[in-house]
Amino acid sequence: MIFSFFASCAKNIENLLQEELVALGIQNQKATVAGVYFQGSLELAYRVCLWTRLANHIFLKLSEFDAMDGDQLYEAVKAIDWSEHLTPENTFCLEVTGQHSSIKHPIYIIQRAKDAIVDQFRDRFGTRPSVTTDRPAVCINFYVENNHFIVNINLSGESLHRRGYRLEGGKAPLKETLAAALLYRAGWRQQLQQSPVILYDPFCGSGTLLIEAALIAFDIAPGLKREYFGFIGWKQHNTLIWEQLKSEAAERKLQGLTRQEVIIYGSDSHPLAITTCLENIRRAGLEKKIVVQQQDCKTISILPSWQKHTGLIITNPPYGERLHTNDDEVLHQLFKDFGERLKEGFLGWQTAIFSGAPQDCLKSLGIRAKHYYHFFNGPLACRLYLFTIQPEYIMLFEEPAQKLARKIENIVKEGLSVKAMMLANRIRKNIKNLQSWLKRSAIECYRIYDADLPEYAVAIDFYQQTWLQVQEYQAPKEIDPKKAEKHLLEVLAVLHQELRIPTSHIYVKVRKRQKGDAQYQKLDSREEFVIIQEWQAKFWVNFVNYLDTGIFLDHRLVRQKIAQASKDKMVLNLFAYTCTASVEAALYHAAKTINVDLSNTYLEWGKRNFKLNNLLLAKHEFIQADCLQWLQTDKNYYEVIFLNPPSFSNSKRMQTVWDIDKDHVKLLQLAMNRLKKDGVLFFSCNLHNFKLKIEQLSAYNITDISQATLAKDFIRSAKSHHVWEFRHK
Repeated sequence: MIFSFFASCAKNIENLLQEELVALGIQNQKATVAGVYFQGSLELAYRVCLWTRLANHIFLKLSEFDAMDGDQLYEAVKAIDWSEHLTPENTFCLEVTGQHSSIKHPIYIIQRAKDAIVDQFRDRFGTRPSVTTDRPAVCINFYVENNHFIVNINLSGESLHRRGYRLEGGKAPLKETLAAALLYRAGWRQQLQQSPVILYDPFCGSGTLLIEAALIAFDIAPGLKREYFGFIGWKQHNTLIWEQLKSEAAERKLQGLTRQEVIIYGSDSHPLAITTCLENIRRAGLEKKIVVQQQDCKTISILPSWQKHTGLIITNPPYGERLHTNDDEVLHQLFKDFGERLKEGFLGWQTAIFSGAPQDCLKSLGIRAKHYYHFFNGPLACRLYLFTIQPEYIMLFEEPAQKLARKIENIVKEGLSVKAMMLANRIRKNIKNLQSWLKRSAIECYRIYDADLPEYAVAIDFYQQTWLQVQEYQAPKEIDPKKAEKHLLEVLAVLHQELRIPTSHIYVKVRKRQKGDAQYQKLDSREEFVIIQEWQAKFWVNFVNYLDTGIFLDHRLVRQKIAQASKDKMVLNLFAYTCTASVEAALYHAAKTINVDLSNTYLEWGKRNFKLNNLLLAKHEFIQADCLQWLQTDKNYYEVIFLNPPSFSNSKRMQTVWDIDKDHVKLLQLAMNRLKKDGVLFFSCNLHNFKLKIEQLSAYNITDISQATLAKDFIRSAKSHHVWEFRHK
């Protein structure tokens, strides 16, 4: 008799399951999402239950019908002759997969179907079978799609991934069916054509990949150790056929275990994983065929007996829960260490790595994948990456700067896009428009572009025709990061090509609000300082280590005004940064400068600037302090004061959070208390659309000099350039 069946499986392995069914002798089959339909005899269905390594369940179709509501469902189920499938003394369970268009609760479907079955038995026999979920004699499955029902006997009962050898799997174990699919995709069956054949799992965990590999290698039916199938208590079960199939499988197992040239080896760094793995191997009866030991992936190597041979490495490195962290740095280091051992010790080997870790982590291996397959590990989307450990697939290590330079050169070779050529034209036009002004003003460091085109949201500063600083404005969250990266690379390619600046002299920073002490932290461990000139002053700038270079180019005219007002005067520079304004004041013969800043790093930088200009440090003071707190205790008076506070700061070294909108009035009042009667205070702020609270500062004469100090190269930044002169009335 020919029956209709459905073999369910995980998504993305349907074709593998279809191939497996063909190999088991099934010709009439059709793959669909998450399974394969097939037709055949009961013997064929038993054979699939016993031998499939990939299917989760095998369903035998009994009936199908449409039912709009619970009453129609009840009548349709009751119309099936259930006495053909179980007796009143049997137990049964019901399960529902899919979703009905109007019956929203699966429990209701189960309840009405159960009522129909037991009512039929009561009507015929005066008694009824019992319902249980603990290994029932018959498990009845209802597949529902919209209003359509397919009623099946679940021949497998519980999922076929439960082979009977695993007591526990540690954290996040692979299902056995998934492990078998990974082995198929990794080419394990093809490897078995060789002699000898070696398989190694260096992150073996509970040993699922090792055991499934052994079951395949030694021709062992995966269902042979199972104690329960859903058809055992089924009324139409053919015990004779089933026992013959099991006997045949047992004989094939004995024959398969005589194969000697298969080496299956595993290791793991965690002792508990090794203990669990060994117990699972023992329960599978494979302790003589699989060897495992505790070993860290940093120390793995080819065993002496493998020296003349290559094989297959297949593994599922830990991530997330198994690694006890989601820290990308830890993951990157793990994959980097593993990649180093593969490159050093396993040349010529085939390698398959299954992972749900971010794809960037896989790049840390330093080996290019030949191919990859999509899988699901439960709900988690994962990939199986296939590698050949050969020199042509090994990536050459690049420093970040080298990698960036390579990407820029590639864009230049491929040719600029239309939008990138528009950017090039804009930059050429901007430089041309600035030339006469630059020459007349003797300016050597200036801005050539400031987000003129929306697609290229960067600011570009040119330092002495030698260095370029590119500040990328942080992209909104809705912008695709890959698209933003592409635009940035196009900017760099345009600068490299149009201005003939080597990539090593182009520096990139992301401009965003800094939190806490990040405002003062180094971005790189290298110390890369160069000297630039601003009129008669020289300054150390750094394009690598910090977010800002050490000089605010948009303040050059402010510094000039301060300097011109400073001859023979006492100058107080609050939030002094690298003391550039004080250097220019000192060069204009200021009597003394007092420089106050929270960062000792920047004050030391300021001292270097003074020394660079041959200015005696003994004539000047450098004070590390919270400027607001320091003003409340200082008793001296000054003839020139410069205030250039940050817009926001929550540094742990400050007693309170600083917000210029809320706090500028208090700051100005404290500073004006230290200003001599005929003195001048310069207050600068770069917060976009900042509003000075003039009504609360009416005790002073205030002059807005923003336009007078706005240089031609910073016209596009007018809304964030605010400067005032304060004097006593």
